[in-house]
Parts: sequence; C-alpha cells; structure tokens
Amino acid sequence: MNSTFDIRSNCVKIKADINGRGIQFRGSGVLYPLGGDEEYDYIFTAQHILKDDRRKKLKAVLDRIGTIEIEVFEDGGFVPYKTITRDNISKSLLPIDEDFLIIRIDKSEKHFTPFLLADDLIEGKSMQLYGVSGEAQDIITRLDCKCVDSKVDLVNITSHVENMDSLHGMSGGGVFAQNQPLMYGVLWKYAATEGEFHNVKITQALEEKIKSQLTRRKWKSLNFINITQCKQAMGIVYDGLFRDVNDSILVNRNNTQFHLEARFVMPDFIDEVQNLYSDDQGKPEEKLVRVDPTNIYMKSDEIQEYSEQYLKEFYSQLNKTSNREIRIPASTILNPSRNILLIVGGPGSGKSSLLKYFTLQLLKGKMGVYDGYLPVWMPFSYMARNCDSDIKNIVRDWFQESKLWEKNSYYLEYAFEQHKILLIADGIDEWGDEPLQADRIIRKVKAETEAGNLLAIFSSREYGIANINSPFSTSDTYTIAPLSALQQDELVKKCVDHYNGLVRETKRTAEFLSAKLRSLHDVDRMKENPMLLTILIGQYLQGNELPHNNIAAMDCIMEQLFVKHQQSRKYQAYDYSGSFDYTSNKMMLGVLSKEMFDNYNDGSMDKTQAEILLNQYLNSQTSGHELSNAHIVDDLFRHDTHQLGVIEERIGSRISFINRQLQEFVAAKYLSVDIDRAKVFIRDNVSNTGLHQVVLFLFEMMPASAFVGLYNILKPIMVNDYRDYYLYKLKLEVLVRSVKAPKHFLQEEVEEYIHRIEWESDYDTKHDLLEILLDGLYNTSLQDRIEDFISKYIPSAPIYHDSRLSSLAQVADLTEEDRQFIVLTVINGDVNNKILASEVIRNHIAGDERLLEMINSYIAPSTLPEVVAFFIRSVIVDGIDIDKENELVRKVVTGDIFTHFYQIEFSLFKGEPVSSDEILELVSELPFSIQEEANRLLQQYFPHDGTVMQKALVSVSASYRKRGSISKDIAWKYLLTCWINHPNVIKAITEELNNEYPFNIGNSYEVWKIIQGQKLSLDLLQAITEWAVNRDIKHIRWGIESLIVNTIVNDPRIKAKLIEALEGMTSHQHIVVYPLIKNWGQDADVIEKLQRYLDEMPLNQSSWISGYTYEIYQGNDERIKAYLDKCINDADNGIMKNLAVSVYIEHYKEEFAERYMSRILNGEISMSDHILGSKWSILDAIIQNYSERQDVKEYVQNYYSDDYRFAGQIIAKYHGSELASRMLRKWYHMDTRLRLMMIHKISKLSSMDEHLENMLRLFKQEGNAYVICDTVLCLVDHLKRTGRDTDVFKVAEEVFDTTQLTTEYAYKMRFCIYLMYHKLDEYVQLNLRTGGKEYEFVQMDIFHNNSPYIEKTIVDEADYLLADDMANLKKIVKEDKNIYSYIVFFSKYINPTSDAARIIVKYLNENRDNIDDANILLFLMKVGNQKHLLKELVIANIDNTNSEMSATLAQIIVTEFNNDEEIKQLLKLEQWKWHDDSFNKISINCSLNTNGEKLKEIYNESKKNKHQLTNSYASYNFIFSMMDENKVVENLKYYLTELQDAFAYRMIVTPLTVRLKRDKATADKLYEELLQTEDPRIRVGFYSILSSAGVKSVELRDWREHQYQHLDEYGHDIVLNRDRKLIVIVQ
Repeated sequence: MNSTFDIRSNCVKIKADINGRGIQFRGSGVLYPLGGDEEYDYIFTAQHILKDDRRKKLKAVLDRIGTIEIEVFEDGGFVPYKTITRDNISKSLLPIDEDFLIIRIDKSEKHFTPFLLADDLIEGKSMQLYGVSGEAQDIITRLDCKCVDSKVDLVNITSHVENMDSLHGMSGGGVFAQNQPLMYGVLWKYAATEGEFHNVKITQALEEKIKSQLTRRKWKSLNFINITQCKQAMGIVYDGLFRDVNDSILVNRNNTQFHLEARFVMPDFIDEVQNLYSDDQGKPEEKLVRVDPTNIYMKSDEIQEYSEQYLKEFYSQLNKTSNREIRIPASTILNPSRNILLIVGGPGSGKSSLLKYFTLQLLKGKMGVYDGYLPVWMPFSYMARNCDSDIKNIVRDWFQESKLWEKNSYYLEYAFEQHKILLIADGIDEWGDEPLQADRIIRKVKAETEAGNLLAIFSSREYGIANINSPFSTSDTYTIAPLSALQQDELVKKCVDHYNGLVRETKRTAEFLSAKLRSLHDVDRMKENPMLLTILIGQYLQGNELPHNNIAAMDCIMEQLFVKHQQSRKYQAYDYSGSFDYTSNKMMLGVLSKEMFDNYNDGSMDKTQAEILLNQYLNSQTSGHELSNAHIVDDLFRHDTHQLGVIEERIGSRISFINRQLQEFVAAKYLSVDIDRAKVFIRDNVSNTGLHQVVLFLFEMMPASAFVGLYNILKPIMVNDYRDYYLYKLKLEVLVRSVKAPKHFLQEEVEEYIHRIEWESDYDTKHDLLEILLDGLYNTSLQDRIEDFISKYIPSAPIYHDSRLSSLAQVADLTEEDRQFIVLTVINGDVNNKILASEVIRNHIAGDERLLEMINSYIAPSTLPEVVAFFIRSVIVDGIDIDKENELVRKVVTGDIFTHFYQIEFSLFKGEPVSSDEILELVSELPFSIQEEANRLLQQYFPHDGTVMQKALVSVSASYRKRGSISKDIAWKYLLTCWINHPNVIKAITEELNNEYPFNIGNSYEVWKIIQGQKLSLDLLQAITEWAVNRDIKHIRWGIESLIVNTIVNDPRIKAKLIEALEGMTSHQHIVVYPLIKNWGQDADVIEKLQRYLDEMPLNQSSWISGYTYEIYQGNDERIKAYLDKCINDADNGIMKNLAVSVYIEHYKEEFAERYMSRILNGEISMSDHILGSKWSILDAIIQNYSERQDVKEYVQNYYSDDYRFAGQIIAKYHGSELASRMLRKWYHMDTRLRLMMIHKISKLSSMDEHLENMLRLFKQEGNAYVICDTVLCLVDHLKRTGRDTDVFKVAEEVFDTTQLTTEYAYKMRFCIYLMYHKLDEYVQLNLRTGGKEYEFVQMDIFHNNSPYIEKTIVDEADYLLADDMANLKKIVKEDKNIYSYIVFFSKYINPTSDAARIIVKYLNENRDNIDDANILLFLMKVGNQKHLLKELVIANIDNTNSEMSATLAQIIVTEFNNDEEIKQLLKLEQWKWHDDSFNKISINCSLNTNGEKLKEIYNESKKNKHQLTNSYASYNFIFSMMDENKVVENLKYYLTELQDAFAYRMIVTPLTVRLKRDKATADKLYEELLQTEDPRIRVGFYSILSSAGVKSVELRDWREHQYQHLDEYGHDIVLNRDRKLIVIVQ
C-alpha cells in the first residue's frame, strides 16, 4: 500500500433508472478494489440514493430499479465504466444495516487505489468527503470536514460552501482520513443550512454485520482496521506504565490519586528571536542627520561627544550577537512539520510528563495536528539497550513485551507502511556510560525521520545531551520554560479542585492559595518547577509545613509515598500486615540507587539481583537477622512495586525507580551519611555529567561541619580536558545552592568566581558563571554579597566616554587600584572606553613595570580577540621593549577586525611596510566605533599618500556608500587634515558647500573644527566666505557649525547677518555672539549693541551670552560684576548662571570665593538641578578651581561621593585619597548583555529588598540607554506590584532628567509606563515642548533599537492593544503603515494561540495584498490553521529578494509545501534565465533539493560566464548548495581566516547546515580538515558547524578528547556568529 494516497480515481458517479423514469444521476460512491486474483470489485455507497422513499427498505424496492450505471473519473471527466442490468440487480446489491450499501461489479484492468475501512471517526478529527454534486456533475468535489459528534456520526463541513443545496448528489460519497487510505464511512444525510451531515460510520458493530453478510453471500471479505480498539488497548497499558510520583503527592484517606491528565499544565518552551538574515551586507548609506535644536549646546562637553551613530552600531551589534528569548506555546513546536525534536529540561521541569500526557492525548484523538499518527512511547534506555536492532524491530519487541503486539500488530504494520509512526523516547539522560550506543540509536532514528519514514520526539536533561555530544542539530532542540505565573495559578486551581472534591469541608480556594504562594519569596524557584510546585501545594492543602528548598521538598515526597500513602492504601484494603519502614530502612534505597548508577546503563536492574544486593547490605549492617532482613526486602518490593511508590517493576522482571530525580535524591541521601563514602564518590564520579543532580543533592544535604571538608575534596579536582569547564561551573553551582554551608566559607569561595567573572576576557565564561552566580540572590547566605556585586555594575559609566579615564591619564603615578580599574575597563568596557583606557596605559606604561606586566598577561591567544586588540593598542608606545612585545603580539591569531587593525598599527609603529591598499581595505570594513582610530592612523602613517587621497576623494563625492569604500567621516577628516589646500580637495569642498547641510556626516562641528585649525589657501577661504555669506538666517542661528564657520570668515557681510540673527533669538544666542566677539570684539558698533542687549533684555534671555560678559563690557569691572551678580543672585533658577559663574571665577577668583562660596555650598543660591541645569556646571567649576578648600572637600565628600557626575573631577583633584578611591569602586564597566542579565534576574524575583530598589532608583546615573530602559521598567514593574502607583508616575517624569538618554528613549519609557497601566486615553493628551503630541513622536520610531524590556512590555500588552478590533492601538497609531509595523513586531513574539494572534490573523486576511515581511509568514506557520493564506503569501513573495524573506520562504516551502503541485510549477527552472528571473527560485530549489540537473546547468553557466551574484542569502544558498565538497572546505576556510565577514557567516550557516545533513561527503571533508588543521580559527569554525548540524557526532566526541592543548584558543563560531573559545563550544 503506497503512502502517497490519492482516492480521486476511486470516486464514482452512480446513475440509475428508478420506476422507469430513465437513467438519472442518483448519487456518489467509492470503488473498493479487491485483490488481483478476484473477479470482482466493490462499490460503497448509501442505500437511499436508489430509493425515492427513505422510510422503505432497499430490498422492498429492488424491483423498481431498472438499470444502474457506474461512471469513473478519467482524463478530467466522468466516463461510463460498468452497467448493472435489471436481471443482476439483486445479485449485485448488498444492503447492510440502515443505509450502507455494497455493490459488486466486474473487475477490469483499470487501477484503483486500495484502502482500508477504519473505525477511527472521533470528535475533533479532520477528514475529507469525496463525491459528485448535482450542480457540478463533471468533476469530483472534495470538502474538508471535521467530526463534531461521534455518537450521532455528525460531521461539520469546514470548506466554504455557498449553497448547501448544491451538495445534492454527494450522498454515498466516501468520508476519508486526511492523506491516508482509511475510509470512515459514507455520506448519509446533510442539513441544508447548517453545513453538517451524518455519515454511515464504520463501527465495530457495522464491521461485524458487513463480515456476516459477506460470508452469507460468499463474497470476498473486506480489510478492516480497528484503530479505536487498538488505541484504547494501548491507552490502558500506557496509563499503567505512566505511574508518576506526582500521582500520590495529593491524596487523602480515601486514597484518590491525582492522575497526570487531571493535573497536567501544558508548558511553554524557550525560543530565540534573531534577525539572522538582515540585509546589511552593504555599508549603510550615509544620510543627513537632522538635529533637534532644543538639545544642542545645553549639555556638558562630555555629552556633546555623544554620537547617535555610535549608539546605533552598538545596539545593532548587541542584537546580532544576543538572541532574544521568548516563550512559545508547546503547540508551536509539537507538530508533524518537525520530523525530529529534542525536548530539554531540568529535573522536575515536566518534560517526561509532557511526553506521557502527549501520548495519552494522541491515543484519545485529542491532538488533531498529529491525526493519523500512532504514538509509540518507550524509555530511551530500552532503545539504547537494543541499539543493534532496526527501529521497526525495536518497536515490535517493545509492543510484544508490553503485551500489545498480538491484537495490534496489523495496525502497527499499517502505521509503519504509511509512515505514521510517532516515536516518543523519554530520558536520554537516564542512559549511563555508553554514549556510543546512545549515539547509534539516535542516528538510526534520525535516518528514519530524514527518509520520511517516521517522526520522533526525545527528551533529556541538558547534561544528558552534552554527555553524548548531541547528534541533534540546534534547530531540533527546545528547552521547557519555567512555569509562568499564569501556569502556576492554573496548577494551583487544578490541585485545589481535586482536593476540594475529596475534602469538601475544607474551603480552600485557588485564589487564596495562589496569593499565599506568591507571598512566599524563599520558594520562588520551586514555584517555577511543576513537580516542586505540586509538592508545595500538596503540603499546604494537607496542613503541613511548606518545604523551603529542594531537599525538604524531596523529603516530603518520600514521606508521602512511603509512610502516609502506604498507610492509607493498607487501611483502605483492610491490610494490617507489615510494610516497608522507610524511616528505618531508607538507606536501602540509596544502596539500590547507587548500584544502578554504577553498573546499569539504563537505570534498571534485574529484580532478583536487586533482592540479593539488598539482603547482602542489610546482613552486613545487622548480623544474625537474615530472616527479618529478607522480610524487609520483600516488604520493599511487595508494597512498592504493586502500590504506587518509588520502585516500579518494568518489563522482563526488571525494577527501576519511578522517577530519576527520586533515584538521585536517595543516592545522595545514602552518600551523605558517610563522609568517606561521599569523598570517594566525588573523586570517582564528579566529572560524570549524568550524576550532576546527585552531586548537587549531596552537597545540599551536607551539614555545615561536613560541607567544607567535602568541598575541599571537590575544589582541586581537574581532569585535564574539556570537562574542566563543566567542573568549574559545577563547583559554583554547589556553592550557590548550598543552604547549610558556613556563611563565611561560602562567601570566601564565591569571591574567586566573582574575581573570575570580572577579570576573565571570555564572554561565554563570564555569561555562564554569572548566570549561576545570580542564583545566589535566592541564597540568604550570599544574597547581600551578590547584591553588592551587582551594584558595582548597575548603574555604570557612560558607554562612550568615562571621565575617570581622562583624569587618570593626567595623574603622575597610578595606584594599584587605578591599574586594576584601567585594565578591567579594557576587558569589560565598550569600544570607546577600551580606547580611552588603552590611551591611559600608553601614558603610564613606560614607567610602570607592574602595569606592563598586567597588560602583557593578556596579550595571548587565550584572550578574547576583541579584548586583546586593545591591549595590543596599549603597547604601541615608546619607552618599552618593543621586541618583547612583538613576540607576544605575533602569537595572537588575527581573530577579528579589531585585532587585525591594531596588529597592522603595531607593524607600522615598528617601521614595517604596510601598503596603502591593505590599510584602505581594512579601513573600509571598520565599524563606526573605531573610525576615529582610523583617522588617527591614516593621518599619522599615511599623511601624504596619493592613493589614500584618491580613495578619500571618491568616497566624499559618492552619493551613497558602496561596499569597499571608506566612510565619508574618515575621508573628509583625512582630506581636511592632510590635503586641505590641494586643488582637488578644494574642489570637493566647494561642491560639498553646495549641499543644504554640508559635512553633515555625524558631527559637522568636528569637521569645521579641523578646518578652523588649518592654514587655508586664499581660494579655499574665498569659497567658504561666499558660502557663509549666502547662508539662510536659520542656519546661522541654529546650525551647529556656526560657532566655527563664522569665526573663520571675517567679512562685514557676516557681521551684519549675525547682528540681524541676534535680534530674533530668545535662547542659544551664544551661537551668533561668539563669532561677533571673536572677529569684531573691538568694533564699537558691535560692542554697543551687545552691551545694550545685556542691559535691556530679560535675564532668562541675556544670560545665554553671560559667558562673554568680560569681553562685552570691555574689562569694566564694575559693570561686569554688576551684571554677573544680577545673574547669580536672581531667584529664577532657569537662568544660565553657570556661564556667569565661570566668568566670575576666571577674572575675580578670590572675590567670587568670598562672596559666593559659602552661599552656594549652603544652598542659598537658586540653581536648576535639572540634569542640564546650571547647578552641575557651577559645582564642576568650584571643584576645578577650589578643590584645595576644606569646605569644598567636605561638601563633595558629604553630598557627591556617590554621584558619577563629579567622578572625573574628584579623581583629578584628589587622586590618591579615599574619596578618589571611592570613585573607582563604583560604576564599573561590564558587557551590556551581562548587565541586562542582572536586571532580568532581578525582575524575576517575586520581591525586591530595599538595597535592590535603591540601586534601580539610581538609573539617572546610568550611562547606557539600553540599561536605563530596562532598569526603569524593572523598577516600575516592582513599584506597580507593590501598589506604589504615585511613585511610578514620578519615575515617568524623572526619565527625562538624565544626560545618557536621547529623547526618543525617554519618551518610549513613558509610553511603556502608560501602556502598563492601560492609560492610553491620558497618554495621548501629553504634548511635546516643541509642539505636537508626544505619542506621534514616539510612534515614528517605536520599534527601532529597543531594549529587551521595552519589547517585553509592548508584547505583554498585545491583547490590550489589539482588543476590540485594535481600538487601543488606533488611539496611538493613525497610519496603516504603522499598524502594519505593530503587526510585524507582534508576529515575532506573541503566543500564536492568544487572542492577539487571532486578531492579527484577521488583519492579515483583510490586508493580504500588502504583506511582505518574513516574520509574518513564520507567524502564520506557527499558527498552523492558516495554510491557505500562508501559501498565498508565499506565492506572492516568491520573487522577493530580501535576504530574510528569501531564507524564510525556503524554510516554509520545505516544511509546509514540499509536495504542493502549484508551488512546484512556480519553481520550475526550464525557462529560467540569468538577469531576467528571480534568483529566489534557484535558492528555494536548492533548499528543496529539486530540479538538480537544471541547477547544475545554471551553476556551470555561472562559473563559465563569471556571472556576478548579489550579496544575498539566495546567492550564498546557491553557491554552498552546488559547489563540490572541496570547494566548500576551501571557501569556508577563506571566510574564517581571510574574509571574516559577519554578514557572510549569517548567510552561509543555514545552507551549510542543510548541506551537511544530506551530504555525507561534505561532512567527511570538513571533518578531515578539522583533524589536520593547526589554525584555531578553522578548528573552532568547523567544529561549530559540524556540531550544530548534528553530524559526525561520534567522531567529534572522540576528537574533543584530544584537544586539551587547544581548549583556550579562539575562533569564530559561525553558528552564533561571534568569537568563542574552543573549551566552551565543545561542552
């Protein structure tokens, strides 16, 4: 029987002559072909189609039937096939039961599709009805249907039907399974208005009648398959096998258990959202930068250095290297489109329960997406133990041993034949020490799934997979998410409902218990674990004390199972005989558990052997009590294997623990009572990842007196291979989870890890250790220390310029604390601060041996490339042994663009030749963050290089930036510094001045500053003068360059324009006054006008130019001081008093101190304390000029020793003091991703102590916009939870009071706060200071470069925003394109089963013509029930050349439409031509592995004619799919060692993964190169892609055993697209 099933050829059209009215169409039928040797075939139909009166029996009206004609469908229409004459009517018709009819006809040579009659029509099942309708008699009508009531055989038509009356004639048509050769019945009658029909359902009773009638007539029997009966039998067996420890956690004296299906809560999974294919392959076009004039000149000098472009790059890199984790429902991944799936989760996370529940639901027909599949659940250990057999035989043996084979063999054979087996293998981690057997069986299963023969789902703990070097690819693997708050509430409700049903007199409510559990903060982590939460609920409902840690919870389970539960069952059964005494004999269980771990790979052992073992153990403990000991052992197995307890009896007289976590617990319990035994176990087994949980349990059980001794055994253990990384993390996990260890010991040991996190350069190591360390927030012994650690990094210094570094560059000698701060900044800071720190090192290193030693320790291959690069930069300086440094630098492999850049600079510094072509190629690829470094390098080493000049000229004249060109910023600064008076440069400048915004390439002020510093030729000066004179007045007033331009040009026309401009200005007047003072400071007319301005204008306007008071009043002390005094003493704190103070101090320093110092320090002078207000500049000036005064020192000490704003000044002025030292112990640098992790961990706490809350409230000192956003929203969440709404809206205003945040982020945060409170009606009333509505400004850029918390907040409110036909969203979004932006955004993150998802689907159906985003297509694929719309959008976008869409289309077509004929036709390549047709079709064919010969032809043509391919996913997919394996290796080596292009890596990873999975030769070739290479970049890159693809896992496991000497080396992991250390990748 062919698994490709097409029933259309079997559909027949039945005509008949009834009552002599002539041949007329009567109805439909299905032809059932008998075996080849038979002379007949059958037709199934409904009896009533041959009757005029349904009430009469068919036999009673046979004489009224004249002739019956049967037509079959052939060549697009119905043609006559057989005729039954009147004489043969009675012999050919066999009516059965109420309306089923079999018609026997002569067989012909025509082929018909064989099928079976099945009894699997159950509620919810989807199916298809085939027949001929009266209105369309020339075609076969197929309707999709769903069973809505199996008891009355009611089926609902889900296909759209305009008029139900048009279905007349469909009676007798066959009701079939979807894409399976199974017929459930025939159409009997339908409702003309409701879209429903009844069918003659194949039941067991009907089957017996059919068999009986066929036997009586001596007709050939039919092939029935009793699916329902078979599944029911399997369900009973599996229900018994699936005994679970949780069944007995919540029982009472009636012993009613809490079964899996009653308590199960469907989990979510963790997924990652990352834009892998974004089209950034070219350098971005350099567009004009529009500047908000209200934000210019108001901030300090430091803030003026802020670059929006730098932030964009920073956020872009953050997004590319940090995937966003989201929760997705189980339905998203549990579907047949995934042929193999690995579910990963920790102990008690629910992975086994999910697979068991899933199996039972499938057997009951309640998982429609897997309709037709036979679930075969078995322990993975059973499969691994039988790995030499093929999969079919393993399944058959399992069925036989489970007593399921005899009655179900036919169905099993059918399921295998039809490729409808769903293999569910639970517990890879429960397999022991033979990874090769595990790998072998997984590979066999994978081979079957890839061949389309079956589907498979596995489960494992994470360490279980690591132990066998997982052959699963990353795309196959999903991790179960912790229970959400809603899921916790759902489980509470299920438990309470169950318990209340038993103990009605206890009126506990789910709401009360949920609130109670939320208030228990010491069990936060336990509540996220289904097993532990069930224990908490059970203990509370039964009036017991709640456990507060894992150990106490496990003790509760053992007590429940062995004591209370056994007593309850014995009482109920009137059994008063002895039972196993858990309290006295629990060590027996530990002995049994340890024996299984030590000697049995599958976690089970022969029952007889177990009895012998335990008898020997008891006899060794109690000599002379052999008989009583035998009774104890008998009690254990008699009362435990036949009652629900801890031990279960498996197939074949083998016993095992019912739950692996319980087995681990009792093993640890046994070990914990004997410290020597525990030490031996630790020494022998600690590197065995399979015993990870035993080790953790053991240390959690150890009393304080024994913990230290045992940990001191563990601490120095190393195995000198890749497992050392695992061991190092394990030791930290032991510390963090310990609740009994001495507090001082824990804190001392944790310090080592804190030091490692801070001083380690490797990101992965820092991340992994930090993730474990942060769990110390749940440990009362470590909580304070972890909070102190976090507070060093939140808040932190500005990402672009830490003023403390500038101050340290000026000090004479560095302290050890200074050195550590500087080196840590190079390790952990962002790029700008790495550069600043390395510059400080350059200033001091020649005379500081200790600093040189610290730096050289990091110039090594084991340092992260993006860190070692800046340490190399640090030693490019005179005064040190450059030859020694050269030896170190030479050993560093060029791992990234930063390393490459500074290695080249090091070569230049040594005087080695470097061609300008080489340097220009490198500079063209530099990120914005080191473009100033490129400027410095070009100006220093290539100041008169004509090649560089020509390249720069090309760049500045280009309308957009092309790949391979240098940025305009670099080009202009080089030309203006080195070639400003060259005729070609003057020409370029003149052309640039014709633009409305010349030099608008980021910071035009810097460009004009360079021009100002050069000696200009007369020609150039004339050109600038004419341009300046003709500028629009608005540019003179507001253009950032005006401060400089108008000082370069000394022309009376400019003077006139400046005076004119001043008349209309009310703020920022210094823009025009400064040039007037600079060029015409002695012009009486100018001075007179400016003096009048100061004398007559209000202070809030004139104070803008108070900084020029001395020049304006021409040194007249009386007038100067009078005006300055007026400014300083005015009550209006909005006056620019800082400018007045700076003049006062500069010219009258002593007098200022006498008149104002005490008043300012005592707060008597009114000053604005807004972040941009006068207060901070005034205090800064005071510290700068009066730092030696005692009152100033005390003031700073008392009020600003915890304020970053003065950190730089304090270090410069008080270096070496405790106050300066304090400035270096806070605001530490750390990778933004890690700091966001800290905030995320804090946000997960159910309560927050005062220390953490106060830390979050310091957000105004934070220097990173991302971190500010997450800090604020985390704080707001906390305040909202604790009912402090007033404080929340104060925070909403305070977000505008920070220098580190551009306006858009402040507004975004306020939007999120109002959104959290569902106060959009109030929000839309907020106005901007510059006019217009705030929400309009926010929505322009709402989804650009957002922090994780902003995205989370918006996603969490999706249901609110989209409710009522998007009513709330439409309050803030007025344009359709912006609504579409929200739809795209939500499609990436929301639950596809949510209310919001349904609204999005409705929107997409209504706007299908404008859908062009790949995320929406992926969303529809997750939704699952919109396949028609998905297909329509796939076809509509099939020529879309966007890389993300191109890759997504290939993924969707492979998964969803692999056999779709319409799409196959679209993808045909016969007429495809270069340059005329979409390359997407080529790419998709490569992904589908179709049209191979044509693809080869196109590939050969591309090589022959050297066609230029676009830099897109489609091109990369084509290349890496078609070139031979040698070329794959060659190209991949080039990418890893020469090209080093992050975009290329993203493009090739999917095509390469697909290629490796289906092409063994390529996988072999890559592995061969991996064995031979000495280059760490190839070593890491090749291993990462082979491992991710899940190929060569056996060989890779062997390979990693021999890599000890290379484990600290770096290369580029092309799967995660970042540099990684080998030891981390091979875990």
